Amino acid sequence: MSMGLRFDFDEVLDANRRFAILQKLVPSIELADAVGAEVEDQVRARIGDEKESPDGQPWEPWSAAYAKTRQSNHSLLQNEGDLLDDITYEAFTDHVLVGSNLVYFGVMNFGNEAQNIPARPVLGFSDENVNDLQDVVSVFLNQQIGALT
Repeated sequence: MSMGLRFDFDEVLDANRRFAILQKLVPSIELADAVGAEVEDQVRARIGDEKESPDGQPWEPWSAAYAKTRQSNHSLLQNEGDLLDDITYEAFTDHVLVGSNLVYFGVMNFGNEAQNIPARPVLGFSDENVNDLQDVVSVFLNQQIGALT
């Protein structure tokens, strides 16, 4: 009786075919737009609901003196909703910008030691944010590959 080894190349050939298709793709404004929309949603959730930095650290509460100036419907980084409403993104073929044009956005994100304003980071990525972005990219690539095959 002879012995042999059989190796099925179907999966390798399929992966090679899919890779060849991916090589034809160029950076896409559609992908950047999808990524930008996801990151904008993540930043809005951080401000509106989560109230913690991307690494999961709760934001420092208001000082007692500042808290006395706030109304019951105010919360950290939210007063009348201007900051939350102003979070936006701009998509390019090779990158995405996410942020706000409001002057105090940077102070809120990075803090201001001279004015005793602690940093309350909103920009950045948690592990869950990264997983969500990987899903966005994966869905996009699968759609592109499906359209090319």
